[in-house]
Amino acid sequence: MQNEQQPNDTSAMTNHGGHELFDGHEMLAGMINVLDQYMIFKPYVKDQQLLDILEQQYDYLTAQYNRMVEAFSTGQKPTTDIQSYAMTQSHTVTYGITPSAPKNLMPT
Repeated sequence: MQNEQQPNDTSAMTNHGGHELFDGHEMLAGMINVLDQYMIFKPYVKDQQLLDILEQQYDYLTAQYNRMVEAFSTGQKPTTDIQSYAMTQSHTVTYGITPSAPKNLMPT
């Protein structure tokens, strides 16, 4: 009778397989590496606008990291919704080249 297994409530902790654990570890380690790089470079940033971008991205990535950890550790949908990343700077971009007359590359 000693070999009988007792039912336990660890289903939330063991709902991931080995491959999922490795994928989750890789994903979280990548996020940690990015956040570490931001903190390494932060003291060297001289431009205030670039520093604002770095801080905004750091806060956003920290929130996303916390959501991933919560989802992976509980096996449930995270309690916080995904926040959209809003740029505070103008991001008007002009794509393409301006048309011009053909240039003669052959010397005359």
